[in-house]
Amino acid sequence: MRSTSAVHWPARFAKGSLIYNEGDPSDSLYRVIDGCVRLQVNSENGSRQIVSFRIPADVFGLCPEFQNTAAEAATAVQLMRYSLKSVLEKASSSPAIMTELMGEPTKAYQAFAHHIEKRVHCPAQARVTWFYQWLRERNVANGNEAADGVPMS
Repeated sequence: MRSTSAVHWPARFAKGSLIYNEGDPSDSLYRVIDGCVRLQVNSENGSRQIVSFRIPADVFGLCPEFQNTAAEAATAVQLMRYSLKSVLEKASSSPAIMTELMGEPTKAYQAFAHHIEKRVHCPAQARVTWFYQWLRERNVANGNEAADGVPMS
């Protein structure tokens, strides 16, 4: 998708804005250009469980029919929004796009499994330390070595 000609357009959201809600039709997917997006599940009583954070270069929102999480701007964010239909049409003739699309859920599942393992077996201070290390590793992996701060502040 980085170089796809799929239909896309920029989107900006202010901190705290809802990008989409759990259960909304899945008609788009997104790549973070700048800022931080929080993926979460919301309960009927108003509480939320954060599933993950999406930072620059991350893709999110790839669901077959309906969104399985809510996405909220943890900071002011700049996104590239792609028409899901257009991306899937391009993917049918592009192994590179198909590979990237297939890799996203695999990476998300792996990250989630490690996240659960860390949360279950660590005291709070260790979980916070782990989060900062994870954030730093993600920034370095995405070529953003200079980003030492917390994108949610």
